[in-house]
Amino acid sequence: MNENQLLLNGLLFLPALGAILVLLLPAQLRSWGRPLALVFSLGAAVCALVIAQVFDPLVVPSALSIKATWLPQLGASFALAVDGLNLPLLLLTAWLTPLVLIGTWSVRSAQNESGQFKVIPALVLLMETGALGTFLSQDLLLFYVFWELILVPAYLLVGMYGGAQRAKATLQFFLYTFAGSLLMLLGIVWLIFQQQQATGVADASIASITSLSLPFGGPLGGLLSVQGLLFLVFGAAFFIKAPLVPLHGWMAATYTQAPIAVTIYLAAILSKMGTYGILKLMLPLFPQAMHAYGPVLMWMAAAGVIYGALLALAQKNIKAAIAYSSLSHVSYILLGLFSLQGAGISGSLLQMVNHGIVIAGLFFLAHCLEERRGSQLLTDFGGWARATPLLASFLMLFVLSSVALPGTNGFVGEFMVLIASFRVNALATAVAAAGMVFGALYMLNVYQRVMFGASKVGAAIEQKDLGFAEVLVVTVLGGFVVGIGIAPQPFLSRSVAAVETLKQRIAAPVATSDVQPQVSSTQDPIAQ
Repeated sequence: MNENQLLLNGLLFLPALGAILVLLLPAQLRSWGRPLALVFSLGAAVCALVIAQVFDPLVVPSALSIKATWLPQLGASFALAVDGLNLPLLLLTAWLTPLVLIGTWSVRSAQNESGQFKVIPALVLLMETGALGTFLSQDLLLFYVFWELILVPAYLLVGMYGGAQRAKATLQFFLYTFAGSLLMLLGIVWLIFQQQQATGVADASIASITSLSLPFGGPLGGLLSVQGLLFLVFGAAFFIKAPLVPLHGWMAATYTQAPIAVTIYLAAILSKMGTYGILKLMLPLFPQAMHAYGPVLMWMAAAGVIYGALLALAQKNIKAAIAYSSLSHVSYILLGLFSLQGAGISGSLLQMVNHGIVIAGLFFLAHCLEERRGSQLLTDFGGWARATPLLASFLMLFVLSSVALPGTNGFVGEFMVLIASFRVNALATAVAAAGMVFGALYMLNVYQRVMFGASKVGAAIEQKDLGFAEVLVVTVLGGFVVGIGIAPQPFLSRSVAAVETLKQRIAAPVATSDVQPQVSSTQDPIAQ
């Protein structure tokens, strides 16, 4: 095992090892749970940083890769690799996790102290393992295993430590995501069968699967062809996770009822698993279907921008308002992906990171306000700016990024998406761009109602400003808001080659109605 493979193993397995050790701590040492979890999450973060330094986007196959036999009967292997598409998301996941642990250090579990010290940190580390594994996987079955892994701790955390309506939120979350997962599993089995038909050998590697030229055409615009049906199956799974309107029914209740660590993970990381699935699998697998249905999908994304913004504007709950703002901004990411333009894909990839940073900051500060006021209702706030200047300043920074103010990271990604999308569908893009006006309305409305106006806090409630740990978390996140906004190129340059390769794969393909799938030549991105 070489140094690069050690780095990959450290990145993926340090959080899992940390989770096991935290859960195995005896009762008398349970207070060590959170410090131990933080140490292992920081270890993974350091591995991600070193990987980013040694990663060369021009080297194919990737030197940062692992491949070992796993299930030879199904053609499945334990294949991991770093590439230009997953590196930004690996960094986001690895560095956001310790910030989540630090920021929620003082959170008390209403149910029991064991959950506060052991269960919650351990399950957060398991969610990190699932997310990192999903982004790193270069085998379709392995991708599915890690995709499912993150859901188990999320279910448990929402169900055990969520708010008063956690049972309803958990049920909605389970039904939506379980349905999507079952459909994706069906699609994976079907794809492996198609691949075996084309080559005579079962192979579940993503490089082999995405080299298939699946039949497309026929009635209903090709919807009943092999590629059309598989597009629907995988689309359901990824569109639920993103989410794409109208498959967002689970989102608001889950975000508002989940413990803050889970809310941040769901909004900042889990939603990116959906958009990454579109980027990594749907675009190269179903190019004809993406071109055929792209205009409709762009309109759905544009509608999602407006719909999320209007719902956010109507909310009386601060976490619900932020949840629907997340729906609106994820729709910009989807708009860029559905444009099938290189600049749109690059902008969407950058916006995945930007959205993860900003939504984490917004939800974290909403949690800080809720802890101090004991309420999520906007009507219970007012006049906090004078008593909490640090909280007010950082909240304004994340609000300005959310409304895409030039000089913040939100502006760069959304501008790239809108420019690319305009070349393809000017009217849908204009509708989406109008959502930026509504975005400014709902975010500034939330800020004004919380920070200004008459104070509604009684003498029994202390309006405390941010503490040291809270300042540390928002300073790191705020640094990236400004840093990416001023100098986005270092974050974009590592993905240029991968996006260009993907663009060539999906560029205006010719529809085929062949009975049997064909295989196009491709290079395995995993070093043998």
